[in-house]
Amino acid sequence: MKYVSINELLHFDFHDSVIERIDLNDDEMIWLVSAVNALSSNSQNNHDDAMCIESAAITFENVSIESIVTGAYTVHQYGKLIESHEEKTVTSSKYNDILRETVGGNHIHGLDDFSADNNQYSACFNIDSYTETGNYFLTIKFTKVIVQWENFNGKAWYATDKWKNHAEKEKASKTQVLCKITPKHVLNGFLYLIGITVYYNITIVLLIYLANHMNAEFESIYVSALPLSFVSQIPLVSYKLKNTGFITVIPCYILTVLTLLALSSLHGDSFNNIFLPAVPLTLVSGLFLVSYKFWEWIKGI
Repeated sequence: MKYVSINELLHFDFHDSVIERIDLNDDEMIWLVSAVNALSSNSQNNHDDAMCIESAAITFENVSIESIVTGAYTVHQYGKLIESHEEKTVTSSKYNDILRETVGGNHIHGLDDFSADNNQYSACFNIDSYTETGNYFLTIKFTKVIVQWENFNGKAWYATDKWKNHAEKEKASKTQVLCKITPKHVLNGFLYLIGITVYYNITIVLLIYLANHMNAEFESIYVSALPLSFVSQIPLVSYKLKNTGFITVIPCYILTVLTLLALSSLHGDSFNNIFLPAVPLTLVSGLFLVSYKFWEWIKGI
């Protein structure tokens, strides 16, 4: 072979590489894999980028299988759970059967764990098996690993200019709103603040007018208006939480009426004397929902 890499597993990227064949010979395990990538840090890669290897033979010497653990997964149909499988350690008697099933198009999801202790190495491969076994984790120990191949097959998929440009555009689109402040954004924010200020001023003017008209103190009218005002905010909260809109509003206003009836009973006032002062503040507070939708709209301009 033209390229030979020894004990450099961490300098390969196994994600989405395909296991074509597995051979067990005495104390050796040999994998024939395709589409594995040699990182730029690999001793056999003289390129500046990670390079794709068309086909490679990986030999593990003095190898032993420590464990095969099937991954936990669930199966849903129409939103309903129909199957649930917990993580399970496979018995050693089934190792060979699982490895035989793995060949022929099953993917290596990645090298999940790797450790070295003197001349003893341990590696855990996450394997996407399309067999009955499903996804599993293969942990092996060995004293030496040799990766050999004849040629490279261009850059790794994530090192190509096409993919880099796509990734940069996606990143830029996600950060554009956060990092780019234009005069339009400033103007929209200013208009929003003016709108909220006008809403509150209208509320205060209406309450003062009602206080004078009904020969009552401002404070007593404001306090009477608070219950309906607070409850009227619940639809806005429910909207933000994506709850059912009008279904939520109806019980809110029923609760409001009951609250006002209780207040009128406690204070000896008629229902109208409590309800009417509360209406202006309630109507204006309801404009928060309108202003929120307006804010969403101007942000999208």
